[in-house]
Formats: sequence, structure tokens, C-alpha cells
Amino acid sequence: MKKVFSAVAVAAALLCTSTASLAHVPPNFIGLVWQWPANQIPVLDGNTQEWDIIPDDYAFIPEKAVARFEPGTGNFVSSTDFNLASLDFRVVPAFVNGGSRLYFQYERFDDVWTMDDTFEPAIDGDHSGGNFWSEEGQSDEEAARSKGRQAQIYHVAVDDGFRLGGDRWNWFWMTTADWHEDPPWSDIGYIYDGTPGAFTEVTVTSEFYQTVWDDFNYQDPEGSIQHVMTEGEIIGHQPHMWDFDGNEENYRTEGCECGSGWGTNAANESFGDASFLSDYLLDSIQDDLLPTAVEEDSWGSIKASLSQ
Repeated sequence: MKKVFSAVAVAAALLCTSTASLAHVPPNFIGLVWQWPANQIPVLDGNTQEWDIIPDDYAFIPEKAVARFEPGTGNFVSSTDFNLASLDFRVVPAFVNGGSRLYFQYERFDDVWTMDDTFEPAIDGDHSGGNFWSEEGQSDEEAARSKGRQAQIYHVAVDDGFRLGGDRWNWFWMTTADWHEDPPWSDIGYIYDGTPGAFTEVTVTSEFYQTVWDDFNYQDPEGSIQHVMTEGEIIGHQPHMWDFDGNEENYRTEGCECGSGWGTNAANESFGDASFLSDYLLDSIQDDLLPTAVEEDSWGSIKASLSQ
């Protein structure tokens, strides 16, 4: 079932885009962020059936993916043609009005599972754009404070800590801080079929959230300012999907050409400049797609029985 995005909503979204931050890319692109009612937030257990009600209008899927690198511009890029036999995925962002979390459904099939096959969302909650890396001439202390301050970017590794060690699953690579990796700032539930890093097939289903920060202070949460997600506003967001093939010896070596990166746009600047993220509208609640109270109760009973 396809959602019809009204002309009024489109006009309002484009107006917000033109006044809040001028350089978001691609031009005139508006992605959608699904809104969950506060009493229907999915349980983070890796069973993503609750998300099945959400149309692909809200999803980052292969049909919408843009190759982030051209062959010849890096050591491992093979092609700009998408191959569903190698990689398939569905990523849906969601929010709760008045909250500070961005929720995600992240599902993936990959024919070769390496330690670097991660999902990397970048988030600019207040749509302010601009640099979120360090700048020339800053002291070490100033650089540490600058990195990730007004936008954040994470690697999400759904592999029981294989990539990051211990039970870690999210890596905000710009900072040495780790306090943001645990509840109440972030959390995940996931299920996978495969062996992490074995260069064999994997199927992953997961659901997680990250707190969105208007001012991230790596030192502590008390010195940071959370963004309040508000229906109708525009945020900056870029979903980066990394896929590597080959084998353990060659998959990131010169001449292998056995990897790829995908996003909603091909702007490499999005790794440190939030003006190159894409625009996403925090959409209204779609009552006609949400389960009724009876359906919600039945689904809760099913999930409870599966967890026993």
C-alpha cells in the first residue's frame, strides 16, 4: 500500500528545506520518517514484524540506493550497478513525537559477511548543516569537542561484538567517548542467521535506536543537548550501507575491486559536513496503517510466546 504525500505537505517540506539549511542533497529530495505513537513503540527484540505495516515510501531499499563511489576512485569499489544476489536490505527510520530518539528497522541479506559490512547512519537533528568534524587550527581539546557536536554518524555492526569487541554494536567513530553506546542513549535487538566475519551468507533482522543530539558533548550526557523530534520538521539524514565481498586475504586490498558503498546521495562530504545529508520529513501518524487495539494485543501475545 503506497502512501500519498499531499501537495500541501510537499510544499511545506520544501519551504522548510529552503529556509533551514540550503545545501542538503540531492536537491528537492524529501525522505520520510515514520511516526510511532508513544504507546506502540516496537519492542527491540530483533523480530521486526511490527514494521511490516510501513510502506516502502519510508524505507531505504536497493531501488533507492545511489553508489557512493565510482570504480577507480578507491581500492575496493567494483561497480555502480546494484546486485540483489550480493546484497539486499531494508532500513526504515522512525520517531515518537516529542522524543529524542531515532528508531530504525534494519534488515539485510549479504552473500559475503565481512567484519566491515556495516550500516552507518548520519543524523543532523536540528537540520543546521555544516561541519561536524574538527577544523584546522583547533587545539586537541577544541577538536575533540567539535567532532560530532552538531551531527552524529555511527557504524552499526549486528554481529555479537565481532567487529567492535565485547558486546558493542554501535561505534561513533568521531569520538573517544563510549557513554552514549548504552541505554538510555541507544539500544538494539537483533537476530541473525550466519557466522560473523566468515565470508559466507548472512541474514540479519534488527531494530535499534540512537539518541539525536543538537549539541553532543563527548565528555558526558549532562553537558549535551538532546534534540526534540517534532512532527512536521525536517532533519538531515544519510543512510550509508557498506558491502564488501572477496575473501579474508583480499577484500580490502589494492586491485580487489570487491566492495561498494550506498546511500541516498553520492556526496562524500556527508561524512563530515551535515549540509550534504539528505532531507527527511518527520511525518504525521498514519492511523489507517496502524494496528487496532485487538491486533496490537494479539501481536503482543504472539511475541511473548516466542520469547519463552
